[in-house]
Amino acid sequence: MLQKDINLVREAGALVQINHPNFGWALSGADLARVENANFVEIWNGHPQVNNLGGGGVASAEAMWDEALTAGRRLFAIADDDSHHFKIERLADPTAAAPGFGWIYVRAPSLDTPEILAAMARGDFYASSGV
Repeated sequence: MLQKDINLVREAGALVQINHPNFGWALSGADLARVENANFVEIWNGHPQVNNLGGGGVASAEAMWDEALTAGRRLFAIADDDSHHFKIERLADPTAAAPGFGWIYVRAPSLDTPEILAAMARGDFYASSGV
């Protein structure tokens, strides 16, 4: 199913990001190693329930990414917020999916959408969970 969805997104002309592979323990490194034509895998997500670091015998998202790279896949790492809570009283709540936990810094000739997407497709960016 994952490969089918990736193919459909690519056919539509979009870049493909595999989001939070450890949310609900949905994917494994072997799963990521089998997919073709994805551009990105999310190795850091600011949502408090996505299990970025793995646990209970399940690898971290970063280790899954490493397994896919070792298998010859070209996947760039992404970090983002996955924000759902924006009310001021929730911003400091560690159980909230608030903004400000993951960033993508893109090196592009301009801030135009096509330039940013082209830079990201080339891997001309880095992702961070903090300064």
